[in-house]
Amino acid sequence: MDLRQCRKYGAFLRRQGWKVERVKTKKGNFVQVAIKKIPMLPISIMKCQRFAHEPEGRCLNQLKRKHGVIYSIWEPANDKAEDYCIREKMERKESGYLPGASVVVDLRRSKKEIWLGVSKDTRRVIRKASRVEVEQITEAKKRWLAWKSWQQFGRGYVPRYQAFENMAKSFGKDMVMVVGRDREKIVAGEVLLICEKKAYYYYAWTSQSGRRIGAQAKLVWEGMMRMKERGVKSWDFEGIDDSRNPRKSWVGFSRFKMNFGGERVIYPLSYRQWF
Repeated sequence: MDLRQCRKYGAFLRRQGWKVERVKTKKGNFVQVAIKKIPMLPISIMKCQRFAHEPEGRCLNQLKRKHGVIYSIWEPANDKAEDYCIREKMERKESGYLPGASVVVDLRRSKKEIWLGVSKDTRRVIRKASRVEVEQITEAKKRWLAWKSWQQFGRGYVPRYQAFENMAKSFGKDMVMVVGRDREKIVAGEVLLICEKKAYYYYAWTSQSGRRIGAQAKLVWEGMMRMKERGVKSWDFEGIDDSRNPRKSWVGFSRFKMNFGGERVIYPLSYRQWF
């Protein structure tokens, strides 16, 4: 099961203002969908992300009528789910909410095997980052300080602090925030979400000084080892550049992620549907 089909992720979306429903599939299990009402209008939009099974048509139509859904985004997890989108004559999109490719590292291997799967250059960076002190954050006050440090770096997307708190309330111990400090100052951070023995590298940030000393590389390695000790079986880097929809701004961090080894995973493209 993908993170977006996890009940705890559904609880997070509810706290973020979405209505979350579970639709029965033809196999007897469920797919999770999220619905957002359009302000001032009796209509809604819907998204169904990384679903693996075909939803039962009658149940889905009832749900759409109930919430006045006029537009939906479908992001299939596999070829069978994509076949459903094609049969329903949905329109293929160039991009969706989620990246179309990722890298997944198998944590069931020994520590030595995982280490040797990391590129030589990245192993060198991790060794040189010995001065970076790694700390796991569990208190709300420290989460706020970590978020504030990210906000001050002023690079890339920074979610609202309330999203961190909503995530912590929804995932509990399955949300892990780790920061790296250099001379007591936070220079890097990461947020991991865990679903069914799989860790997702959900948020990450690094200051300029942190990049110079390789802080994020050390955080990733330490994060992997902490997840392995916890019994987590795999680590998903949550997105790399996809040749079907290339983005120049993604090249650098995609290379960073691929340097940790792992298997490249390609997902089907996204689809959209009116009514």
